[in-house]
Amino acid sequence: NGADAVTLARELSPAVITLDVQLPDTDGHEVLAQLKADSATKDIPVLMVSILGDRDKAAALGAADVFTKPVLKDNL
Repeated sequence: NGADAVTLARELSPAVITLDVQLPDTDGHEVLAQLKADSATKDIPVLMVSILGDRDKAAALGAADVFTKPVLKDNL
């Protein structure tokens, strides 16, 4: 879920985050905005994954790239 994603990103400082736009509790774009607004997570590249492929919104919020589902392992 979105809250856990933000908490784990702060705790683990991963090299990269893959983030689905459609989350059970919130919109992935909102999570992306939270990650980019937080000094502890703002520099972590976020790859958005969406069935819609809404590249413009994700890019405006700071996503490193957007993948449209289904995502092929070699593309990722």
